[in-house]
Amino acid sequence: MPYAMREYRPSDAALMPEIFRSAVSVSARRHYNDRQVTVWLSRTPNAETFAENYSNGRLAMMIVNQENRPVGFADVEEDGHIQYFYCHPELSGSGMADVLLRALEVAARERKLSRLYVEASETALGLFKRNGFDVVKRRDFKISGVPIHNYAMEKVLK
Repeated sequence: MPYAMREYRPSDAALMPEIFRSAVSVSARRHYNDRQVTVWLSRTPNAETFAENYSNGRLAMMIVNQENRPVGFADVEEDGHIQYFYCHPELSGSGMADVLLRALEVAARERKLSRLYVEASETALGLFKRNGFDVVKRRDFKISGVPIHNYAMEKVLK
């Protein structure tokens, strides 16, 4: 398999904005219009934000290619919230997003979390449904006046 999983390393932060931008500008374009993608991209965290967020004890996992370069990432906060789940479009169809989500779930169970929850984009909806998450509700909101939506989803860990 050309991809592997590992935990986040501080040096990964520099590449995470690129993965975020690629995922939104390519993959999300299937479900969101140009204005929505543009406004979403305007909220791309910078490397410093990722480094700060990922130094607070949350679990952070990376998908890396054969050169050990990150091409996907996700995290779980201490309360079970998945804040970020982004994969470079090169992973499309590889099944690695499912592997990443299952790895987060295993780690959450090890940490004795009772549930995982996320605000999933239309693009990620199928991934989370396939992996046992239930839609709590569709969330319609605006970013800089542009209507956009995602889904509050959760999975109870037994």
